[in-house]
Amino acid sequence: MLAWFESLSQLQKIFAYIAVPSTVILLLQTILLFFGIGAGGVDADVSDVGGIDGADGFDAPDSSDMPDGTDGDGLTVFSIRGIVAMLCIGGWAGIVLLDTSLRPVFAIVLAVLLGVAALIGMAFAMRAFTRLQSSGNIVIESAIGKTGKVYLTVPAEGKGSGKIHITVQDTYTEFEAVTIGPDELKTGETVTVSGVDDAGRLIVERKTA
Repeated sequence: MLAWFESLSQLQKIFAYIAVPSTVILLLQTILLFFGIGAGGVDADVSDVGGIDGADGFDAPDSSDMPDGTDGDGLTVFSIRGIVAMLCIGGWAGIVLLDTSLRPVFAIVLAVLLGVAALIGMAFAMRAFTRLQSSGNIVIESAIGKTGKVYLTVPAEGKGSGKIHITVQDTYTEFEAVTIGPDELKTGETVTVSGVDDAGRLIVERKTA
């Protein structure tokens, strides 16, 4: 491994510093995901990482306008898992492409584009995984009265949807959620499910002490 690293050019080493750690993290996320715990804790809406204020950290009004990378149909582009995938694919692509006859600038641009493609691809993969989870035998109404944790920020006053993680019928899973309250519910907050709307989304409110 060390010999391989030393054989790389300076540019390739920079890409290796990106590719290797992100690959390890992505593998751990994938393993945890298949054990049913990867969706919580290791992935989040990047808009809330580091305590960034604003609607979702991108100063956009609500999720219907893609404030957190969500297209309104459950597609979350800017998640930690997606960004890790982008760094992983982009990093390895950079190492390989810089070893070809391509000019360095073209190799770097192509590596970045491949990384962005991985980011978007991960978003679609996670949406499909979530829908697969939701299409099982879980009766969504059984979530009413239970508590869960906000995963993706839930905009205030029903202005878009977010996501929560909750255990329903002994299954830890993810659901789209909305709130009619005046305050948005940020990642990590504990919420209580008060109902289910016509679109099959959980209606939640901040849990009081």
